[in-house]
Amino acid sequence: MKRIIFVFVSLMLTVSLLAGCGGEGAVKSAKVYSDMQFRNEEVADGIVLENNRFILHWNDTYKQVMLTDKQSGKLYSTMPSEAMQVRYDETGMKILNNPQIESPVIVSYYTAESMGDETAYASTDAIGEGAVYTERIEGGIRVTYDFSNLEISVPVEYTIADDRFDITVNPAEVSDNGDNFVTGVAIAPFICGIKNDTEDSYLFLPDGSGALIEPKTIDLIGKQNEFKVYGDDLTVSTFTLTNYERQVCLPVFGSKSGNTAIAGIITSGAEQASFLTNVGSQNVGYSTIYPFFRIKGYANVKQPPRYLSANYEVKLYGKSISDTLLRVSYYFLSGDKANYNGMAEIYRGYLLENNKLVKSDKNETAVNLKILGGVQKKAYTFGIPRTVLYSLTTVAQAQEMSEYFRENTEGEILVELYGFGQSGMNTGKVGGGFKAAKKLGNKKQFSDFTEFCGTNKISLFMNFDIVRFKQSGNGFSTGKDTAKSPNGQTAYLYTFDNVTRNTTGERYMLLARKALAKAAQKAVNAANAYGIPGVGFDLLSHTVYSDYAGADTQVCAGMADTVSEIFSKTKETNEILAHRANDYAAGCADYVIDTPLASSEYHIESVSVPFYSLVFRGYVPMGSESVNLSENWDKAILRCAESGAAPTFTLLYNSDETIVVSEFSSLCGSSYKGIRERIVKSVNDIHRLLARIDGAQITDHRILENKLRVTTFENGVRVAVNYTDEALTFEGNTVGKQSYLILEGI
Repeated sequence: MKRIIFVFVSLMLTVSLLAGCGGEGAVKSAKVYSDMQFRNEEVADGIVLENNRFILHWNDTYKQVMLTDKQSGKLYSTMPSEAMQVRYDETGMKILNNPQIESPVIVSYYTAESMGDETAYASTDAIGEGAVYTERIEGGIRVTYDFSNLEISVPVEYTIADDRFDITVNPAEVSDNGDNFVTGVAIAPFICGIKNDTEDSYLFLPDGSGALIEPKTIDLIGKQNEFKVYGDDLTVSTFTLTNYERQVCLPVFGSKSGNTAIAGIITSGAEQASFLTNVGSQNVGYSTIYPFFRIKGYANVKQPPRYLSANYEVKLYGKSISDTLLRVSYYFLSGDKANYNGMAEIYRGYLLENNKLVKSDKNETAVNLKILGGVQKKAYTFGIPRTVLYSLTTVAQAQEMSEYFRENTEGEILVELYGFGQSGMNTGKVGGGFKAAKKLGNKKQFSDFTEFCGTNKISLFMNFDIVRFKQSGNGFSTGKDTAKSPNGQTAYLYTFDNVTRNTTGERYMLLARKALAKAAQKAVNAANAYGIPGVGFDLLSHTVYSDYAGADTQVCAGMADTVSEIFSKTKETNEILAHRANDYAAGCADYVIDTPLASSEYHIESVSVPFYSLVFRGYVPMGSESVNLSENWDKAILRCAESGAAPTFTLLYNSDETIVVSEFSSLCGSSYKGIRERIVKSVNDIHRLLARIDGAQITDHRILENKLRVTTFENGVRVAVNYTDEALTFEGNTVGKQSYLILEGI
């Protein structure tokens, strides 16, 4: 009993420390509920505002905002409009809606009693037992949901523009009583809702390349999932190994039902967002996808032994909130545009209009080679352990490999030197020390290789990890230059053993967000010192993380702007290579490789679609995920054909048991000499297609009833891809099993 009391006191002490700290200038508390004075104009039933495209309504009975799209004539609402109709069951009893579908807002809040997150639905806790206050504002209506029993209030603004419907929450206007404090807000959970088992309908989720989810009834509860936009916040420590196939790289989602569709774009606060899906529940009756925004940061603490909780990890929240505006813009499509092709067109247009997508002036490549430098391993001298760098590929060997592919393949080549820093592919100093390991090559060898690439029109890059480090050096300290947790202490990340799935005991840190620009410039200087014209930023391209040392970098806020600024600055002098890039990185990169060409294929997903390629192809040269590291080489090449992406290969020259037993065991299929002939054949085969679609956007993608997939490019070239084990027919042409067919003309 004494031990349990001691553990509880220790944990509560940690809670109090987190609640009282947050980094210099970082404390931005929610408003105090008892101080709130709510304005209320009592907006009546009917039209609030009208423009050339939309009519904005207020339904005072259900306390819902409604919208008529004049273009299609369809009525949209924060609550499914069918659910507003009075219905009776076979016994004559009135059918009551599930509270979820009548909730225009869902609030996540923390209580000291449960020491965890709780959920409050506006339908019951504000509309039912609390209060709702309305106020006309420019462009629309402001609705404040008063969860009076919890002493929480959340104001939401609903406004219309010429082409869209915006929903905005300002976290600085949220109030709570400090005991029940708000940690996150979900916006309009059912505006994209589709009644279960509706024909010709789906939800769109940007998982990996993109995925469609059919709203089919599953069981009473259905399936609920969370997909974090831009991936996990790395500052939040994890103590268990979780496998993720692919991540959400784009803050866009939607739904289609018949000849109408909705495309939702998170236009502010995307770094703090997740997409929540609720699919196939008989109790709810609808399937939906919607954004959830976290406004308060937390640290994960491993549960003490014998602590009375079912959770292995406990969230401990800081005191301050992020006051970044949370905004979702909804666009409405109809007719031939009411599908994921139309959603991609809307999203690409948004990126272009807001200068978030700049067309690259670089030529498309035929093949991309990621050449691995070195890894660290244990060595022993008279029984004394030490760490040495094992050479996977030297610069001279990289040149030999490049010469072979230059002589035997058609089209342009991109080469990235990956893990050539002083610590190889392992985490060491920031940017690998911004110097190549001597064991991998000297200045003369780098100069020879750079000259060879320039003469043979090979785009050459050197990759730098400026996010993770565990050693001081080159102007960066493990003491003062690390990202901080909500308690003001250094955030640590842990490595895991792929077999036991336990932590290895090694840990590393994240570079302070304010130091990223400085590190990027050092990477540019280092590349230039070796005569290498291009800089690769792998982890920076697809990673978000918080830093509670500053007021504007909490809960991952501002990460997109930081990376965009770094890329724009770097492009003034050097070319930029991004890896499986989040939209903000892809939009300003010269090249993107490791492009997601499939979804994670989770159980709720019906089918993958090349949405990512629909958005970016024709604007930035794209390379696939590593073909030789995929689960199926031939299928990966088919995905390249379907998406119009050049194949990428990860290669090393020397391999031994060092790789097999290391954290890089997945690279065992990268031995250059064993697969080079197969690479040449694959590259030359698909170059027949890539040469025909050079620089062309994708204008249409379809999945036919026979499962054949047809991609149409803007120059009229079409490719029909057959992933099945039997030959299929398309317009009188036979597409062989597990193959593709190129067709000219529309």
